[in-house]
Amino acid sequence: MDQTTLIKIARLRTLAARKGKAFDVVRFVGDRPYANQVLTDVMDTDEEDVLVLGLQLMQLMGLGAGPTPNEAAASPSTARAERGAVAVSKAESAAPGKTERYIGRLR
Repeated sequence: MDQTTLIKIARLRTLAARKGKAFDVVRFVGDRPYANQVLTDVMDTDEEDVLVLGLQLMQLMGLGAGPTPNEAAASPSTARAERGAVAVSKAESAAPGKTERYIGRLR
């Protein structure tokens, strides 16, 4: 973990402690589910500083990046069809002697 991320974690810990929501920094760094839970709890506030810092940490640590509601609602057959279209387009673009061309999405 780089120095700027650690500084942001320390700053978030200080701001959270002022609001009575202190957390274990060592566990925060080493345990992703704990970090995600802490960020969810700490970011339940109206303070802009805490929200911005929490969002920056989520991005830096790769937390909270689950599928969007639209992606989660897509049926498995639709997802398979889209993956198949991507695989075909990659195979065609990788084939020697073929010219590059646009391949549209399946509906």
